[in-house]
Amino acid sequence: AVVSTQSTGGSYKPLASLTEHFNIKPDKSIELSFEGTRVCENYPTTLTVELTCKPGAIETPPRLISDDPCDYLAVWQSAYACPSHSIIGQQCRLQDQVTGLSFDLSDLGGQTHDITLSSGLS
Repeated sequence: AVVSTQSTGGSYKPLASLTEHFNIKPDKSIELSFEGTRVCENYPTTLTVELTCKPGAIETPPRLISDDPCDYLAVWQSAYACPSHSIIGQQCRLQDQVTGLSFDLSDLGGQTHDITLSSGLS
């Protein structure tokens, strides 16, 4: 994974690449570490992105918290960072309390449907 910036002309400039590790913190947030393409004080710049659970947040952008010239910190709040959970519905209707999404599958009742699973799913 690469972090890039977009210029006003529309071109992208790579800023940092994901290092080979991530960290799950005690509060269950996920910390991704990126190493920059620019050198600062004889070391590559770093970017740390902290993914935190925020129920209902589906299309939220990351927020820059610290813009130290050599080390950047961003927080990205998203429902997708929340722990996995099961959803049990009634009468073919589901409501996901974490993401805020609703699913009405009642139109599929009484029919047979073929389902193909992607590799890695069971």
